[in-house]
Amino acid sequence: MHPETRKFILENAGRLTVREIAERTGLREKNVRSVLRQAPKDPTPEPSVTSIAPPGTEPSRAVGPVLPWAAALSAAAIAVLVYANALDGSFHFDDTYTIVQNPVIKEAGDLKRLFDQFNARFLTGLTLALNYRLGGLETTGYHAVNVALHAIASALVALLASALMRTPAARPLADRSSGRLLWVAPLAAGALFAAHPLQTQAVNYIWQRAAVMATVCYVGAVWTYVEARLRQDRRWTIAAWTLTVAAMFCKEISLTLPAALVLTELWWFGRPGAFWKERSRALAPFLACLVIIPILLLNRSQSEGIFFVAPAKVEAEAPASGLARLEDFTRWESERNMPRAHYYLTQLNVLRSYLRMIVWPAGQSVVHDYPITTSADLGTALSLALLAAMAAAAWVLRRRAPAVGYGVAWFFLTLSMESLVPLPDVMFEHRLYLPMAGVAVAVALGPAYGRLPLRPLAASALAALTALAVTTHTRNRVWKDEVSLWTDAMKKYPEDPRPYSQLGNHYAEARLPGEAIPYLVKAVELDPRHAKDYANLGGAYFESGRVDEALGQFETAIRLGESAGDRLSVSAAYSNAGNVYSQRGDKQRARQYYLKAVEADPMLFHAYNNLCIVSLDLGDPKAAVEYGRKAVETNPDFPDSHYNLGIAYLRAGRPADARGRLEALTALGRADLAERLDGVIRRS
Repeated sequence: MHPETRKFILENAGRLTVREIAERTGLREKNVRSVLRQAPKDPTPEPSVTSIAPPGTEPSRAVGPVLPWAAALSAAAIAVLVYANALDGSFHFDDTYTIVQNPVIKEAGDLKRLFDQFNARFLTGLTLALNYRLGGLETTGYHAVNVALHAIASALVALLASALMRTPAARPLADRSSGRLLWVAPLAAGALFAAHPLQTQAVNYIWQRAAVMATVCYVGAVWTYVEARLRQDRRWTIAAWTLTVAAMFCKEISLTLPAALVLTELWWFGRPGAFWKERSRALAPFLACLVIIPILLLNRSQSEGIFFVAPAKVEAEAPASGLARLEDFTRWESERNMPRAHYYLTQLNVLRSYLRMIVWPAGQSVVHDYPITTSADLGTALSLALLAAMAAAAWVLRRRAPAVGYGVAWFFLTLSMESLVPLPDVMFEHRLYLPMAGVAVAVALGPAYGRLPLRPLAASALAALTALAVTTHTRNRVWKDEVSLWTDAMKKYPEDPRPYSQLGNHYAEARLPGEAIPYLVKAVELDPRHAKDYANLGGAYFESGRVDEALGQFETAIRLGESAGDRLSVSAAYSNAGNVYSQRGDKQRARQYYLKAVEADPMLFHAYNNLCIVSLDLGDPKAAVEYGRKAVETNPDFPDSHYNLGIAYLRAGRPADARGRLEALTALGRADLAERLDGVIRRS
């Protein structure tokens, strides 16, 4: 029997019945009686003045409610101030297809379709849909929500640090701490989390709201769990469980949250062997949440689920078994055709780079052209030695400086999902958003164990935080628009094709083919394997009147895209090739290409709109109505689709339906098209 269990039985013998002691300790009643019979006949120890609970649950020092909340609100205010210049940024990178061109978030009330697409990020998708409903595609509202969520996350980090300082493992620290330290240390944790430049990608990149929301729920769940253990209050336990469930619907990284709660229990609330049955029962509801994300991924809609891990190729095969699909969801066939072994070797070096950027955040970029490690070289061996030393230090410091060891353990645990599941990009800064919570707690509480003078320590911390905040504020300007963001990446990685591709795509969408073509040509020169770049280059050639060159690029894009399973690029290439044949007057062939485009991507509204036009040219108004309605359904914000559908209705002998498009055009702010359509209706 564990010594702490025996001690608990003896201390509570006069206050609890044998049955109650047995229930609390997980022992049989006869074992409790045996301990009591063997006990010396000395007077019963004085009962504790705190709650009757297993050892390790009593708070070590009373802390008023004002100090933790003052620290939390101060950290939130710092987050808002640091990101005050981030509200006017544009959409970036994956925001294009997850938000701007995503019809699902524009269909208010269709929660089932929203869930089918966003799946394990349903709550993230729901907030994006609410953003769209309130402000359309005006980016200020999206950025304001991201900044607000970052402020909440910063406050929760401060609250977590404050709660951890009141746990049994932190008793030596709290007992010798002044009231100022009990406020300053949590504030430092929240401020470091709020102001560190590595957080800029998660906050400025709207789609990475998923990481921010997951962190809010993740840190909130751990904080409320610690409070539940300290207060012995079931309401806090319910709050912790609710946040755990919510985290599972924000981002897949939350799969590690139950493990983080187990880590917190064992690290801060006594030895693992003490009251293991009771503690296991308390943790069981949280551990049950481990099944949520695997179930969501296994049942994800193959047609609309577009996020996180997914099979590299889409093939027309019979449905795979559950286990086979799970294997697909945990494996990416990287664009570099990277074996798992190479990915894991590379991650050892990536983790070292992450640590360097935490200490010295220089060289930040939206993407990192990180070298792939194919063998265990000296650099990789040094990375492994560094990580092993950190893990050993965490274990050694678990008693002497538990906050430091806990921060190291948190760092490794929260990075494990995106380090162990092979992903196409081996390094992204937003992956450090959640791990930074543990780092902030370790950095803020760690120096206190050394009994360093408070004033010099506070002055140094203030200087460091000021420098970090200024760097973050400056970095926000880089995220202002696509040109500034990708020009910055191009300067840092001139041999990486992605910045050239993104800049070319940006200019192509802005109908500036002269600016787009040089970037896209450079992109395909650096890496000729990507169908998307050929499709975009073909579109730029077409816009500039170089039709024959455009067709060649489209055919290359189709060939590469079909080989790689890149449905979106294949669809775009077919659609653009259809535009070429339509311009040449070959309407039948254009129609065939448009049909192949929507077959590859059923959500490509441009192709449906063009099918509507071509069907009218071919004298088939019934088909034109069908395609026009599909164009409006997939993107109700594209005015041309409403106008063409109105014309199709009119040609099909349905003038009343045609007039219905007038209201839609007016609502979209296209009174000119509404007036034009009204004139056609009146003349018919």
